[in-house]
Amino acid sequence: MSLKLLMGPSGSGKTYRLYGDLIRNSMEHPEKSYLIVVPEQFTMQTQKEIVMLHPNKGIMNIDVLSFNRLAHRIFDAAGGSQKVVLDDTGKSLILRRVASQKEEELTSLKGKLRRLGYINEVKSVISEFLQYDIGSRELEEMIAQNEGKPALCGKLKDLLLLYEGFRSFLSKNYITTEEILDRACHAAERADFLKNAEIVFDGFTGFTPVQNRLLKKLMRIAEKITVTVLLGEGENPYEADKDQKLFHLSRKTVQSLTCLAGESETGKKEDEILPGSPVWRYRDNEPLAFLESNLFRNYRAVYEKEAPQISLAQAINPSLEAEWVCRQIVKLVREEGYRYGDIAVIMGDNESMPGVLETKFLRYQIPYFMDATIGILMNPFTECLRAACEVLLDDFAYESMLRFLRTGFAGLSDEETDFFENYLRGTGIRGRKRYAQAWEVKFRGFDDEELLRVNDLRERIVKVFLPLESLLPVTKKRPAQIYVRAFYEFVAEMKIQEQLKAFEERFDAQGNKAKVREYAQIYRYVLELFDQIMELLPEEEMALSEFSDILDAGFGEMRVGIIPPGVDQVVAGDMQRTRLTHIKALFLMGVNDGYIPKNGSKGGIISEMDRELLLSQNVELSPTTRQQSYIQRLYLYMNLTKPSGKLFLSWSRVSEDGTSLRPSYLLRVIRKMFPLISVSEVQEEIPETQLRTPEEGLRALASGLREKRTPEYLELYRYFKRDEAY
Repeated sequence: MSLKLLMGPSGSGKTYRLYGDLIRNSMEHPEKSYLIVVPEQFTMQTQKEIVMLHPNKGIMNIDVLSFNRLAHRIFDAAGGSQKVVLDDTGKSLILRRVASQKEEELTSLKGKLRRLGYINEVKSVISEFLQYDIGSRELEEMIAQNEGKPALCGKLKDLLLLYEGFRSFLSKNYITTEEILDRACHAAERADFLKNAEIVFDGFTGFTPVQNRLLKKLMRIAEKITVTVLLGEGENPYEADKDQKLFHLSRKTVQSLTCLAGESETGKKEDEILPGSPVWRYRDNEPLAFLESNLFRNYRAVYEKEAPQISLAQAINPSLEAEWVCRQIVKLVREEGYRYGDIAVIMGDNESMPGVLETKFLRYQIPYFMDATIGILMNPFTECLRAACEVLLDDFAYESMLRFLRTGFAGLSDEETDFFENYLRGTGIRGRKRYAQAWEVKFRGFDDEELLRVNDLRERIVKVFLPLESLLPVTKKRPAQIYVRAFYEFVAEMKIQEQLKAFEERFDAQGNKAKVREYAQIYRYVLELFDQIMELLPEEEMALSEFSDILDAGFGEMRVGIIPPGVDQVVAGDMQRTRLTHIKALFLMGVNDGYIPKNGSKGGIISEMDRELLLSQNVELSPTTRQQSYIQRLYLYMNLTKPSGKLFLSWSRVSEDGTSLRPSYLLRVIRKMFPLISVSEVQEEIPETQLRTPEEGLRALASGLREKRTPEYLELYRYFKRDEAY
């Protein structure tokens, strides 16, 4: 039983060394188990790495796991009954119900819980409590300590009430995902595969208290534990430092693991620190080696030479910025021998930029994978169910009916929906009773034939809603299972599954693989939500408005994960989620103030001031905004040191909605380090000498043919005239 720390800067080869040693050991000792534990989103990539490095091109006796998968492996090996694990959707369903039952006892949070998304806020706080080992007793101590602060005290009392109600509901049959590791700690000693196993932890910037507890248990059982730690050259991992230091998280991790090794009486091997200056990744790239060794550390360091490997570009808006990125990608692939898989894009703005970038990728025919989970709350299918609830609750009001029809699942074509909308606008008809009777009102010259047509549409809509008739009147309380059965019949009556399949085939024809996967999974996700309601709340009496709130809470938690559909494609994602390996070129987009680094938390149930106060009382929760800003610098360092060849940074002057944007402080840091790098202004019009795709050529031809009767434009004209597709 021993602990070893493998430390080194980004690009020094920690992972390569670790996996190489593990593969050699696994081949020499085929009877032993070797486990690699990595962050959840990195498991598939790590499996691929091991297969590529292994001489036999197989994983053999090596398992690649995340923390949660490791816990489930322990449960399988240890045996015994296992409670049902409750995911985020299940937690939101239970919290919605608990909040409804406890509403009269609440003070500070009363009246807010029905807001869209607020239950998600409560769920996040409770998940945080579970993750950081805060139970009812700790909450009571926090309340007692803050009696003189009524605002914070009131929120903590309400959270304690909801927390206890939530835990009471779970006590018999369920556990949360945060509690899985806790239970794994108790079962680990009965898991034979852990005894004499070698376990490595790679890709983590730190560990939560619950993860630390499992690590401590594994140190007592496994033969050897190895952990990689990101640490700059010359840094002392055991020296105390402050939050603002770049490698503070790494030092904190090293000190925590060393303490755990002492408590578990585990022998600690000598640390191995890989050299830098330059690190292995930048042995042939002097400018990027200089960036790695000085970024956020030596602010006076200056690279006095040209640095063609680093490019800076300023665009008017994100659309033009995304276009510039696509042009550079096409140039790298066509002129410099890059593959699409060698290139990655990290976006500072993860809300508006993905849509803009996807549009440009499709225009430039660049294969890509958007590394993100997709929320289903606004998917047309879930919007259809939510709108149907609103139609019943608003008694077939014009606005709610049109919201339902515009989802595209009611069986009406766009033209029929427009026709029906015009009639509703002109007559102001509303109410379930009016929909049950023939409409005879004519307006604006409506003739008998058009009246027959609108009544036919009315009858088709009424037929769609027949399975939901049993839910009227909407104020009557019924068991949740009655609502689930009614909505299931509603979905079946509209043939939603067939309609989703048609959407899927349409997106497949367009080459939009992400949408194909989203629509392929959405039906199953919704039915799983129905199943969870039937399992968790079957006999709970509620009105339709409460059931609608539960649907909103469930849909708000569901996210569709997309597996990369191909190999040779550009990966686009964000700084903290996306894991990049073996890339040659990196584009960092949206290097604007507020995006990089991101603005502080917009608040929450426990505000930023509350968190700072609790931190001063030695209550550990998720990082505060101040701490998060320092952590973001570490992620910036990790991302900027990923490419082995080229680094591109770009930013915009204004946002998509026209708001003025300022460049990020990161650009000042880079320009001080590399004073000879110039900033290029992205031009809206592409010079004819730089046209690289038919789409660029066609737009240039359309905009310039009248004014520019040059040989280049005439050649463009002849090119498109010869092609039958144009």
